[in-house]
Amino acid sequence: MPYMIVVVWMVAALSDQASGCLRAELLKQAGPNAVDCGTVSPDANRKATDRCVGEAFRAKKTFVAEYEYVAVDHIDCEGYAGRPDGYVWIHPRDKAHGYICIYPSVSDKGEIQCRKLGRTKHKSQR
Repeated sequence: MPYMIVVVWMVAALSDQASGCLRAELLKQAGPNAVDCGTVSPDANRKATDRCVGEAFRAKKTFVAEYEYVAVDHIDCEGYAGRPDGYVWIHPRDKAHGYICIYPSVSDKGEIQCRKLGRTKHKSQR
């Protein structure tokens, strides 16, 4: 039983550290007036965030959204930023760089879909 307490405490502490892990880079891509669709924690339902992304994309508004995932020993995240030029910037989890979704579309569920990706370098690689 003590092990369970330690694991729960560790996941909670890591989740606090990961919250907003890509926020600054996403806002840099989307701009300061972007619709903030929020951050989805690993144990949360993503429907509201997906709906927000879909609505912002269809309305041609800029947006940001983050999705957190449990990795082996930490919380990781990926992010999406709807840019003013109509492209969507995607930062996948466990990657040092992002991608530009050149031909973005959105599913009925609000999930971003890409027909073509272009690579961009993360600021740490410039």
